[in-house]
Amino acid sequence: MPGFFVLKVTPSNFASRFTKVRNSYNSKSREAIDSIAEYAKLTWQLAVPVKTGKLRNSIQVKSKKTTLGVTDLRSEIIIASSVPYFDYIDRGTKESPGRYVPVLGKRLTNFPDSADFGFHPGIVARNITDGVQRKIEKETGIRLNKMLRSWASVWGAEFSGA
Repeated sequence: MPGFFVLKVTPSNFASRFTKVRNSYNSKSREAIDSIAEYAKLTWQLAVPVKTGKLRNSIQVKSKKTTLGVTDLRSEIIIASSVPYFDYIDRGTKESPGRYVPVLGKRLTNFPDSADFGFHPGIVARNITDGVQRKIEKETGIRLNKMLRSWASVWGAEFSGA
């Protein structure tokens, strides 16, 4: 929950403060979104397993979009990996009974030289997404509260929040 703040404005100082506040809010919200995006990217990179580093290095901030409504600020940050196997590592795979050979019309599960020819034991699901999402949501609340406190101080207002 971002919280709330109390603000008292008199007509004599409204115009000058409004411009200052608007500029400050835009600046502070961009800083907060950039900070959250970088934190999310680093959190993802630290959460994935590393064998060659290709998956970790492929995780990037793809886009940041912020819209300021009348009563709210909506932001969307997309963090993505360009490697096609991320879902298999995150969600896992079922075991494969063996390689299907169309000419024979069946799967090869036993081969004279190799007992596991064509067999894939599957990949255990790591559920990386769930843990990372919880960390990012918690940190987002902290960073947005910090941004709102900073922004409210421009007005000389007091921020009370969770």
